[in-house]
Amino acid sequence: MTGRRKHQATVLRIDSPMGHRKALDHANDLSRQAAAFKEALPGEAWEAWVEDYMSQRYRDSPRMLTASKSAWSQLREFFTLRDLRTSRALGYFTSHYLYERRMV
Repeated sequence: MTGRRKHQATVLRIDSPMGHRKALDHANDLSRQAAAFKEALPGEAWEAWVEDYMSQRYRDSPRMLTASKSAWSQLREFFTLRDLRTSRALGYFTSHYLYERRMV
């Protein structure tokens, strides 16, 4: 695995219950394979770039920087608990979980 995000189409139909189930199984398999590749390259770990990015992005808005750092502390705890060291470790289900709880 290269760690690159790949978009793949399938012949499965989402309007078919079995097609939807097979697509979810396929997504689970891909997420499991991606999770096995957890080694972070230099500069790829969250700690290496997130706070610098936020400081640059919100340099003209101190209140937004404070809010972003507060939100980041919550996300960082979530990622640490689930051993998600890089953005490549995020899978569909992790992203869906975060979205449903409006953490992103």
